[in-house]
Order: sequence, then structure tokens, then C-alpha cells
Amino acid sequence: MKRPRAGWWRWIAGAAVLAVLIGFGVLLMPHYRRHRAFERALEGMMREPAGLAAPDEVLRARVVNRAAGLGLRVEDGQVRVRRTAAGVRLEVRYTVPVDVAVYTVDLHFRAATGR
Repeated sequence: MKRPRAGWWRWIAGAAVLAVLIGFGVLLMPHYRRHRAFERALEGMMREPAGLAAPDEVLRARVVNRAAGLGLRVEDGQVRVRRTAAGVRLEVRYTVPVDVAVYTVDLHFRAATGR
């Protein structure tokens, strides 16, 4: 006995789900690219010897300015500077709200560099 063929509606439903997933990925991709650019900027800051000798407040201000230059909302309280015997470690935790048609998604990012 032959199995009945899947209805055309299954193909349409599958294509719709795939289209929604691709659309969601396209919507989120610029935020992930901007985060990666921010990570590279932090790594560049850590390669500057003069910048590492600066006080913590100055480093925080530089990080906040670099983030603002990339369009990220980072505040002083979200930047953590740790000084150890091995060097300086920067850690930044921030969220980016993304408005989707029905609700807002908060993407949580963490950028860290140093020793």
C-alpha cells in the first residue's frame, strides 16, 4: 500500500519557518559584527603600552568612548579593569536591545581582553 504524499501545506510551512529563521539571523547579524569590532578595538587598546599605564578611570573612559564610536551603549559601571602581576585585564558586559516586530530581545555580550 502506498503512503499518501505530504500535503503542499507542509512545504509552505517549512519554507515559512526557514524564512523566519533567516530573517531573524539577518536582523541580529549587525549586532554581532559590531561586538566583534568592539573586541578587536579592546585588543588594540591592550597592545598600546602607554595606554596600559593610565589610571583605571582613564582606561574606562577610553573603553566607553570606543564603544560609543561603534554605536554601543556602554557605561562606566559596565567596564571592569583588573590589574595583576601579569598585566591589565579589561572586561566589559553590556546588553543591546533589539526590537523585533512583537517584542524586544536583549542580547547580552561580554568582551574581555588582557592578562
